[in-house]
Amino acid sequence: VLAFENTEVEFQLFLAGTQQVISQSSIPVIIAPQINWTLENLIEEIDAKGRLSIAMTLRNDGNAVDGLVVQLECSHSTAMTFIPPNDAIIEDGVDLPRSFEINDLPLGSNFTIRAWAEIPEDQTSNGTMYLYTTIRSRFAPDQPFVFTSSAEYLGDSWREDVADDDDFSLSKLATDIKLIAKSWGFVILAVILSTLFLNRSLKDRKQRIEDENLRKSLYEKPDPEQVEDWMGKFEQKSSDAPQIIESPAISSARFENTFKKYAGPTKQASEPVDERLREAASLVLDIHDKASIMESADELLDKISTEGIAAPLTENQSLEMKPLETSLTSRKDPSNLANNNLQQVKEIQKSVPLPKAIDDDLDL
Repeated sequence: VLAFENTEVEFQLFLAGTQQVISQSSIPVIIAPQINWTLENLIEEIDAKGRLSIAMTLRNDGNAVDGLVVQLECSHSTAMTFIPPNDAIIEDGVDLPRSFEINDLPLGSNFTIRAWAEIPEDQTSNGTMYLYTTIRSRFAPDQPFVFTSSAEYLGDSWREDVADDDDFSLSKLATDIKLIAKSWGFVILAVILSTLFLNRSLKDRKQRIEDENLRKSLYEKPDPEQVEDWMGKFEQKSSDAPQIIESPAISSARFENTFKKYAGPTKQASEPVDERLREAASLVLDIHDKASIMESADELLDKISTEGIAAPLTENQSLEMKPLETSLTSRKDPSNLANNNLQQVKEIQKSVPLPKAIDDDLDL
């Protein structure tokens, strides 16, 4: 009979020693839920990550559609969590839930609970970790049933050290990089910024030194030249033999091949033009030139005969007439200094007296 169904309980009163019914009555009743969860399977194992994993399967053998409230506890302070099913109710904002609630588990159905807990590694001595899974029915929360799982662990003194190089994984490397960046991020950022500022200051200091040296070289007075300085210019320099620089040599065949490679294929020279064709073309061009000249002359004569000789422009009268210069140079002498000097020279030459007699020592 299913739970929460309505029925009646009948009472009959019989006469002793007979089957005669003396009185009969009935009482209405409601069937109460019967809680009966059976453990079908339990698996406990330690995985490669050093965790104690459990998986237990329960079957609802009661008479009602039941619900469960599951809690997880451990004897040691370590990371642990359930792996709740999709339709379970868990607390919001919790990454590792240690409890959940699930409802509407039908009659005869199986339900699997999965959980894990990390085995402690920072203990000073050997021991055993206990993991407690407490299950309560929704109809009987005061009657819990508890399943206990255990796993042994080694202390620091008995546990063998495992080299990091033996078990390399990208996830572990990413975790280490993340931890280093989180711990030393500001320090690394400060070092980078300090390096940039120091590099900038060194460049500025170098530029200032160069500017100062250039300024000194521009405004610094040179040292007075000593006698030894200009006397040393007349000293005979050592006549060292000039160093002969040897040019790289290349064979003629290699030079020819390289030249042909970059110059491209050779082109055959065109044949010379026949001399008679050239003379004929020259004669035709001369005739055309003469005809063009005669045509231009005829047009000019026709224009002169019809319009007359062209008169000079009236604007030319305002221009200053410039004498024709036949010398190679054109001198600008507005004060006429050259002619004045020439006149004085002529006068001086005229005033020089000539000798009256020539004293000649030659004996003829």
